[in-house]
Amino acid sequence: KSAGSLFDRWPTSDLQSFLAEVRDRNLSIVLAGSLTGHNITAAAMLNPDFIAVRAAACEGGRGGTVSTQRVRSLKNSVASAHCLSAMNA
Repeated sequence: KSAGSLFDRWPTSDLQSFLAEVRDRNLSIVLAGSLTGHNITAAAMLNPDFIAVRAAACEGGRGGTVSTQRVRSLKNSVASAHCLSAMNA
């Protein structure tokens, strides 16, 4: 967790290539790794089956309490990213 987010550790172009291989094998895709804010949108634009969040959904960080408002905001971010992806397709 101290090394940064998924996108700090894995360049987007490499991640896209890997995800294409995973899709070719008909496997589910779950993206995770310190995803917050703009990283949630970037993850959603890669069209995974799931996006795993903990700190982004909780008041007080990953050990905190799940917040309805934060979950709603995350849901809206993912929906907006899917709309952008559809427009760019």
